[in-house]
Amino acid sequence: MSKHSPHDVTRRHIPLNGASNFRDLGGYLGHEGRPLKWRKIFRSDHLAALNPEDLVQLKDLGISRSFDFRGIQESL
Repeated sequence: MSKHSPHDVTRRHIPLNGASNFRDLGGYLGHEGRPLKWRKIFRSDHLAALNPEDLVQLKDLGISRSFDFRGIQESL
């Protein structure tokens, strides 16, 4: 069981200079009602404006891949 509520906004939000709304999805219930692990899956807006400090922070979080799930109209 996760010791943090999925509504724990202070733990969820990760401030970055080049992206707004970068958040940890940990704590939300996933497959078979099990909570997602904290600091494993993140979501954000556009990442093209990240500065060197932001990139270090993402590396420190262990982030090595990015997936864009927007539809064609959203990504234009």
